[in-house]
Amino acid sequence: MLAFRCPICNEYFELEDDFLGQKVQCCTCNAKFLVPVNGETPVLVSPPPQAETIPSSDDLNNQEVPDNTAKLEFTCNVCDNIITYLPEQAGSTVKCPVCDETITLPMNSEQQFEQSSSAMENVSAGGSQNHDTGAGRSSFQNNIASTIGNLKASSSSATSYIGNIFDVLLQKGHRLLGVYVIINACFSILILTLFLSFFCKNMIIAPILGFVLYIAWLALALSPLGETYLRFDTGCKKIKRKEDAEFITPIFIKTLNEAKKLDPTLPDDVSIFVNDSDAPNAFAVGRKSVCVTKGLIRNTNISEEHIEAVLAHELGHLSHKDTDILLLLNVGNVIQNMFFKVLNFFAVVLTWILGLIGVIFGSALSSSNNNSNGAADAGGGLGVGIGKLLHWILNKITALYWYLAHLCMMRASRNDEFKADEFAFNLGKGNHLCSFLDWLEQLYSADTDQGPQGFLAFLESSHPPTDDRIAHMQEMGATYSQNKRA
Repeated sequence: MLAFRCPICNEYFELEDDFLGQKVQCCTCNAKFLVPVNGETPVLVSPPPQAETIPSSDDLNNQEVPDNTAKLEFTCNVCDNIITYLPEQAGSTVKCPVCDETITLPMNSEQQFEQSSSAMENVSAGGSQNHDTGAGRSSFQNNIASTIGNLKASSSSATSYIGNIFDVLLQKGHRLLGVYVIINACFSILILTLFLSFFCKNMIIAPILGFVLYIAWLALALSPLGETYLRFDTGCKKIKRKEDAEFITPIFIKTLNEAKKLDPTLPDDVSIFVNDSDAPNAFAVGRKSVCVTKGLIRNTNISEEHIEAVLAHELGHLSHKDTDILLLLNVGNVIQNMFFKVLNFFAVVLTWILGLIGVIFGSALSSSNNNSNGAADAGGGLGVGIGKLLHWILNKITALYWYLAHLCMMRASRNDEFKADEFAFNLGKGNHLCSFLDWLEQLYSADTDQGPQGFLAFLESSHPPTDDRIAHMQEMGATYSQNKRA
């Protein structure tokens, strides 16, 4: 067990050893810090948020306003004190001066809803209304207002996120990828519609269900559950060893804080993971994950400044939503890959069926003409030949589709790398990133066994040449020279 105290409020904690180096939040003061080893002081990540002073409703009532200004009234659901406020103060949080209860003043539209409900009850109940009913309705109104506020915030966040994705796709170098994203989504929805049409004969409902199913699959991929699976699929694991966590975590937190100053839209809960590869490398995963290899954090020839430059580059990918777009495409690619495999299976079955039909017709023809079995063999061969031709055409169409998709993604990936390099350069890490890229290329050239394998090799193949990346940063103002190390 790890025993320690919060560096702000001195709250005592005991956590399992697996939490070593992980970011946690104090349940008392809400400060965020890194879990240390026993007896050490935690590294503070962010201080507790400053408490906002909640005004009293008397402060609202004492504001000078013209006499003819319309006011709203709200009854405290705890003490029944009537609070008077202006329409523009609706939605704000105040404290009741009688019972000190924190209250969210209802929106004007919700107040009108309450008045309409009250009028309907007066008509149906003959104007009788008891005290408890009014209090219950006020509590219900608060819940409605809170729910509407949450929905508005979620809707605004989703709209902003989708807008950011479209902004990226409309940028120069991504427009072709944007076209492919649309084709990918439409083709995927069409496949799902064809599948659902076997169960739903309504030709209007089937496309709607296909669209809904695609959106649901997309939401799952962009959810924390989808990101967890993606980390598992790419070999990302929690950093367990003490020395690894104590070395890389402060470097990552420092770089993340610098990156958030450059791009405040970066999530606060971006986490770092480790991959077992011995090749010095790092990559961004999903929307909130950065993974470093053991070869990067355990190689003593790599300085902390160079690691910061690498992490800044990967945070640049998260900032530019590069990994988000890959998630969008991967959803469609999974659906389409399954579709092509089903088509391939039916093509093989069709080949055997056509061959069998050819044998049957050939046998019937040879029997009627008193010929030998040559006609049966010829018929069977013709049927199999037609089936194989159709199978070959299908394979070529499939290969052409994936080839064009690969070209679109490779072109966008090249542009993404330059943008991520620019992000690192703007954080003041351009020279160290150039130096690291040169060192890495020399390492891979001298010893091919040191190079990336599998998934990391695929990522490396999508990167532009090292000289192009360094030249791009030099054009931006990097002073790095191969004969003068950063």
